[in-house]
Amino acid sequence: MADLLVDSGKHRGRRLKLNLGQTLIGREQSCAIRLATADVSRKHCRLTVADGGGREIVTAEDLNSRNGTYINGRAIKAVTVLHAGDTLRVGPIQFLLPDPDAASESEVITWLVPPPAAGTVADDEPTQVVGGAPADGAEADGQAEPEPEDPPVLQAAQIIRERHAAQSS
Repeated sequence: MADLLVDSGKHRGRRLKLNLGQTLIGREQSCAIRLATADVSRKHCRLTVADGGGREIVTAEDLNSRNGTYINGRAIKAVTVLHAGDTLRVGPIQFLLPDPDAASESEVITWLVPPPAAGTVADDEPTQVVGGAPADGAEADGQAEPEPEDPPVLQAAQIIRERHAAQSS
């Protein structure tokens, strides 16, 4: 079962599960993923998930939609394979095909934003003191220790930084 993340709009961050076989995206009631906007055709595109010998292969096909289907910003004209990290845009909604081996974005964000050090003041509530005396081995000056270098976390963090940079420019 492959995942698809909603990467824009009010449902941003929502994870959709794609079963083996075909999934239709469009406005019509019969579509598995319904997008209620006039910018999306009744049957806009078809995603197909196939077993690729232990790893799912996800393809996208535009169904002659009025506004097109885009992978990584390029209109597709034929069945196109989606790879981990690719974006799929259908009308105003963008989806992301996450890397199944990488940590989720929310896990990475948790890792990248360490909790306030013991005995320091939390940023979001200036009157709340978090913890008491520093634990044995912790620095007493309130500086958080750097996070350990974990390859999946570093890879996911790099993806987030690249996406943020691309959105900023």
